[in-house]
Amino acid sequence: MDLDKYTEAINTAYDRVANTDTPIIHLLGDEVQKSLELSDASSDPIVFALMYMEVSQELEEKREQYGYLAPRYEFPEGVFPKPVSAVATETIELWKKMVDLDINPHSRARYADLVVYRETGRERFDYAIKSISYYREFAKSDWSSDLDKKDALVRAFELAKTFNQQPLVEAITNELIEFAKANLSSDDASPGVSLSLLEEAAKSNNVDKAEVLRLNELAIGKFKDNGFAIDTAHQIQELLATAEEKQDLYRTQAEFLFNEAKETPDGFQKFYQLHEVEAFAELHGLIDIRNEAIAMAEAIPQEAMELKEHTYTFEIPREQTDAFAQAVTTDDDLLNALIRLGYSKAISDYEKSKEEAEKNADNHPMLMLFKSVNMGEANSIINTKASQDEKLEANIIESEKNEMEVFSIFVMSALDAIKAKFNPDTEAMSIAFKSDLIDENEAQAIARGINYYFSDDVDTAAKCLAPIVERIIRHSARRVGIPTTKLPSSSRSTPGGVRGLGEILGSMQGFITDENLRRYWRNSLVDVNGYNLRNRIGHGLNISFDKSSAALLIHILCTLLVLDVQPKSK
Repeated sequence: MDLDKYTEAINTAYDRVANTDTPIIHLLGDEVQKSLELSDASSDPIVFALMYMEVSQELEEKREQYGYLAPRYEFPEGVFPKPVSAVATETIELWKKMVDLDINPHSRARYADLVVYRETGRERFDYAIKSISYYREFAKSDWSSDLDKKDALVRAFELAKTFNQQPLVEAITNELIEFAKANLSSDDASPGVSLSLLEEAAKSNNVDKAEVLRLNELAIGKFKDNGFAIDTAHQIQELLATAEEKQDLYRTQAEFLFNEAKETPDGFQKFYQLHEVEAFAELHGLIDIRNEAIAMAEAIPQEAMELKEHTYTFEIPREQTDAFAQAVTTDDDLLNALIRLGYSKAISDYEKSKEEAEKNADNHPMLMLFKSVNMGEANSIINTKASQDEKLEANIIESEKNEMEVFSIFVMSALDAIKAKFNPDTEAMSIAFKSDLIDENEAQAIARGINYYFSDDVDTAAKCLAPIVERIIRHSARRVGIPTTKLPSSSRSTPGGVRGLGEILGSMQGFITDENLRRYWRNSLVDVNGYNLRNRIGHGLNISFDKSSAALLIHILCTLLVLDVQPKSK
């Protein structure tokens, strides 16, 4: 193989990238491919070696899967470049030769680093030392991107610690600090460079704590408007604090964050910052600051939040709702009509909903990139969805909620038909609902609630029926061996009593033979991201309720007529 050809191509590509307005060392492999006029780099290990993606230490799962250097692209049919663990032995030997060529230090470090991943024993150690040397050389070069040089020096530091080379660790620690100092004093100071370097240095045992803290304070002043920078600066303070110093440090940090939030004008940004203060203070037991932050967040006027309201409309052909109602009331038996209504599915199968959510995520990737916040009463944060799994599940719950909105129209039509055909009084409705699961008193309470519905007092109907729904679900849980109460805890000074309905519905997974029914109950009654009827009624979150809410509660009661459960296994 003509290695001189590669030497010239790599050096040419390096110069070309270095002379761009924003040089990025990770573009080097692409430029080498262009220099060699390769249409496909997958068959050329010298080229694709420069195309691996560096994986930070925080991405533990990816590190576990691929190591420090991972494939840049992942496709349904495979990855590119191939995992380092999968390359041939001949490729490793080729990379060893590249380490000794007269090319830029970053490329030499990369080839040596790849060898480190695959070799063992003394040879692995030797190439680690070479890689450290070339990464450090690149970090001191005239390459104009401090971010690239920072990454190289941090990797050299990691390798030195991995191979327990204490003199190198101490030398690189000093280089990290000097590099951070130079970046902070430059016109292009960047928290992603200076604070990342200081954070790595702070992890070293023999670091100059006073100097790191001095530079850290300088960075806090310079980047005080950057929330991510301040988080990192506080992490550095924590790394260098003794156990005795930490509680005072946490209070100082919380006060800093709180003062920053207080100076922010009323609006969503202030709301978010105050809840960040609340979470930090809660974590470290600073109850006074937590309470102040909550009170201030609750006092932000809704109009200052500048939130936009989105509404949607839908139309359902009358013939569809009429056909549904006709199918429910197909004979002269009230009980059978209620049973048929109970068998009607309110939401799609979970797997189908999940498949649809995944398809939407693929079609609209930008929606999956950002963390979303679910707000509740009095400017509270109910939850935040940051991970891909959390966002996907939230999309499924939102889809189920929308399906319930549509389904409630069909239920209302069926209930109108039941009233018109059977005109049941309270006694007839009570008899229809009385069963092994529903006793006479409960059946009478259900009948009264449905009578309110038939009298167009839907708000009273909803508020009457929601507690009965919860009561009967608790009965059904006890029947399959799921506890609905809890003992007091003297160690945590918490009282006993009943378990929450959401907790019970979570425990019922696997005991209700129709999982989609359980998800329907959970979404419609207690899921804060869903319809959440029981909580909205029980906690007074809504003043009044519409006909669709009452209709869904009646449908849930009908599902209890056809409930199929299996005992808890011993």
